[in-house]
Amino acid sequence: MLWDAGDRLVLCNSHFQKLHRLPDSAVIPGTSYETIIEVGSMPEVRTRLHETANQAPGARTFEAQLEDGSWLHISERRTKDGGYVSVGTDITASRSTSRNWSTTICACAHRHRSEALAGALERQAIELADLAEKYSREKTRAEEANQSKSNSSPI
Repeated sequence: MLWDAGDRLVLCNSHFQKLHRLPDSAVIPGTSYETIIEVGSMPEVRTRLHETANQAPGARTFEAQLEDGSWLHISERRTKDGGYVSVGTDITASRSTSRNWSTTICACAHRHRSEALAGALERQAIELADLAEKYSREKTRAEEANQSKSNSSPI
């Protein structure tokens, strides 16, 4: 999901909508964070594992086990314009596989894959933040052009 600096929704995907049980009317751009909280529901989190290494200021990454037993890897960060981006990935399959591994080699391979996934998620979050910034600039430019056009006197 992506929020602007005024805590209004810019975009979210269907997984976020389903996870928070949001109606279509709530997931339109411009919807306030407060409205999302009012009409949606937060999923029950059973377990939350924090990852603190190599985090940029204003960013956090963690894993959460939901009430239904599924696991999400969540990467959150602030955008340059003061907005907020969050990327969640279902890692249930890799978590259940890791419990069945019995050798150190497999555990190392899993950690390497997890680190690669975390890196990919971090890059994706940065890309979304950059897109949010570009969106904001273009929106402002379009609004200014429209205002300028409205203020122009006919010849």
